[in-house]
Amino acid sequence: MLNELVDKWKKIAEDEGLTFSSEIPESEIIINADKERIHKAINNLLSNAVKFTNKGGRITLMARDFLKEVEIIISDTGVGIPKGDIPKLFQKFSKVGKTSTQIPGAGFGLTTVKQIVDLHEGLIKVSSELNKGSTFIIKLPKSSRR
Repeated sequence: MLNELVDKWKKIAEDEGLTFSSEIPESEIIINADKERIHKAINNLLSNAVKFTNKGGRITLMARDFLKEVEIIISDTGVGIPKGDIPKLFQKFSKVGKTSTQIPGAGFGLTTVKQIVDLHEGLIKVSSELNKGSTFIIKLPKSSRR
């Protein structure tokens, strides 16, 4: 699933003048998750990364496979999010910062991302610095091989 997203978003990012890189383990990662919903969550985060990163910027998708959980990390060198706005990011109908008003629909997908992560008993964290970029980390529990 992650490789499909890499292929899709690498092309989109390059078309927008961005560099897209990925670090995904070669071995298959198995998690207890609804593939379509997790795909949608990651897709929403990558979409926002492209929207909020200026030409010449960089977007990275990483996955880390731990014993009991998987981390999916999306980082960018975009406009960043004001610290005071981070707690409001996942609230329904919340748009934050000046730049979000310039891009239609920006930020609305974050509520959906949070709901999907919560449904999977996961966790989402955000770190951001204005004019330097943002990093979103999704942690999801793993499942045993069937």
